[in-house]
Amino acid sequence: MVNNTENYNGVANGDNNSKSIKKPKKARNPFLVILGDSRNTFKKQIIRNAQMKKSAIEHTLKVSDKDTNGENLVFLANFYDVVKNRLLDSNRFTKDCERLSLTAFNVAQHVVFDGNKKLDEVLVFGLEKAYGNEVSKMKEFIFTKEELQQGKVSFTENENTVAPKS
Repeated sequence: MVNNTENYNGVANGDNNSKSIKKPKKARNPFLVILGDSRNTFKKQIIRNAQMKKSAIEHTLKVSDKDTNGENLVFLANFYDVVKNRLLDSNRFTKDCERLSLTAFNVAQHVVFDGNKKLDEVLVFGLEKAYGNEVSKMKEFIFTKEELQQGKVSFTENENTVAPKS
């Protein structure tokens, strides 16, 4: 009787010429990769405001190894979808923003920028519990509604743009 099971090295019984079995890498969502890279760039900045978040995203899109124009469109479309469908559709979120005299669209962009974990925390526990005093820093928009809807970002070059990674 032949046993076709593999031993602890991933090598079939008695066949030392076989290669080890490797699990294929899990494909990462490009949208989440760009957001993560943008957050890492943003964390290294001295000035941390909405314009700097936009600059971090612009910088990440510029240095991404993918087709920049197509990637911008897809990224902004995904960003807008998350803002609109996950946060602005939430009654709790919009009521929190109204109670705090904040523009829900602007705050939603900051929450999306901070990632899925923070977004889920906001939806479950509320804006104040998730962010505390940091909520006051979310008054400004990162992108205009038109930029997100059209999938176009006007890349800005000014004194507050992100420094290249060293």
